[in-house]
Amino acid sequence: PTGFSLLHDPRYTAYYAAMPDHLRAMDLNVFLSDHYQDVAFARGHGIEKRVLIPNGAAREEFERPMGFDLRAHCGIGAGERIVLHVGSYTGIKGHKEALRIFLRAATPDTALVFIGNHIERFEREYRHHRFHLSDRWRVRLRGKRIHFLDLDRASTVDAMRQADLFLFPSRVECSPIVLFETLAAGVPFLASEAGNTAEIVDWTHGGWTIPGVKDTRGWVLPDITSGAAGLERLLERMAERREAAQAGHKAWEEHFTWQRIAEQYVQQYQRLVHG
Repeated sequence: PTGFSLLHDPRYTAYYAAMPDHLRAMDLNVFLSDHYQDVAFARGHGIEKRVLIPNGAAREEFERPMGFDLRAHCGIGAGERIVLHVGSYTGIKGHKEALRIFLRAATPDTALVFIGNHIERFEREYRHHRFHLSDRWRVRLRGKRIHFLDLDRASTVDAMRQADLFLFPSRVECSPIVLFETLAAGVPFLASEAGNTAEIVDWTHGGWTIPGVKDTRGWVLPDITSGAAGLERLLERMAERREAAQAGHKAWEEHFTWQRIAEQYVQQYQRLVHG
């Protein structure tokens, strides 16, 4: 299972009513978290054939020489801080929330960079819709800049390694791989409580969560004011960011590379085959 994102959707009532029998029929159910709603569902229905194997990030991607210079590509000065958001523009990955948090935070000399598939849709909306007219003025007056990029994978990884802070106020996740990638990049994160983000913070000490509330679907609505306050605080405290980045990267090296994750899957396959 990967989250049961529509667990609370009435259209899927019959689907999830049948799910416990499907889980019981499996020789093993692998969950990415020990606390998210999918494993809580399994526990609530007495499913004992389960194991926790988390997500991770690839060492070979994040330890190769960099070939893309984000600052040069966007014209970002050496004295400007870079806040990065990576995710396809689908409406649920926190793009608009990240924009609102960035605009509300008193953080001059800062660039917010969005990278993802279909990001040009969000850029058109931001640059041309009258709803964002005041936002555009606020960005100019406060010495901020916003960039929208659709990069290839290698350049995206390089950009992640050059950020000062990763901002990810997503509405719905299971166990967001992009946070493990941020740890691999050696960059701390500030993220919503979607999925098992709080658990990733506990595992790695590589970031912080933004308080929020859940709607009837179980999706998270991050608190914009709290997010802006957190962004302000973290951008002003380089030592605190560096400490989290180092702790998160160390945790990733020890526990969350894909090599480590693959070994856990192999162990489970072997246990089943020989058991």
